[in-house]
Amino acid sequence: MTWEPAKIGSVAIPGVCSIDILKSRSIHEGNVSERYYIHAGGRANGPAKLLRSEDGGETWGLIDLSGQAGMILDVKFFDPNIGFIFAGTSGDLSQSNALILKTTDGGRIWRQVYRSIRLNEIIWKGSFADSLVGYATVQNDDPANLQQHVVKTVDGGEHWFEIPLVMSKGIEELGIGFVTPDKGWVGATVGGFETNDGGKSWRPSSLAPKANKIRTRAADGTPMIYAIGSEVQIYR
Repeated sequence: MTWEPAKIGSVAIPGVCSIDILKSRSIHEGNVSERYYIHAGGRANGPAKLLRSEDGGETWGLIDLSGQAGMILDVKFFDPNIGFIFAGTSGDLSQSNALILKTTDGGRIWRQVYRSIRLNEIIWKGSFADSLVGYATVQNDDPANLQQHVVKTVDGGEHWFEIPLVMSKGIEELGIGFVTPDKGWVGATVGGFETNDGGKSWRPSSLAPKANKIRTRAADGTPMIYAIGSEVQIYR
């Protein structure tokens, strides 16, 4: 296998924290074809830049979100128009609130749908179980903080509310993945947590420490739950 730099021309960004690939069907002059939309966002500690390709990576455009966010940690699009940015308000973590932005026009206009009230926070990763129910990890860097939170939406990302994860000082939340609206996992520096009731209760899971990305489908769309962190694990 060989690799070569993506042809992004003058719109290169300093770093990428997340890549989202969306396969969409479109009709042009009576012909139905598949099109791949790719979004690449970054980075931890900023700046908040998002690359968008509407032709499978052949060409790229830049969406500059530095006026609304300080860093981008994750990105998810439902269709070519509706998408989310999981972010922090500042590139300086000590001055950052956790932040989620939503667009309904392909990234031209973004609006705030969640912002935490505490400093030292960012949204690290997000996961949607379906078109309505989604979750995201709130990473808190305050060493004195005891209550760790996850945020949840039940209306397609229009509104988000906090739910408690665990009372423990110094835990750093990382990846998150939900296979149904009720069943999902959160990765953390100390190990993982899982819920079977939509976040009402959590218990320790067999996830290895530092599970940074949790996926619920393979690249071809077939169900497969796996986590990447200090180990690569597949849920059987």
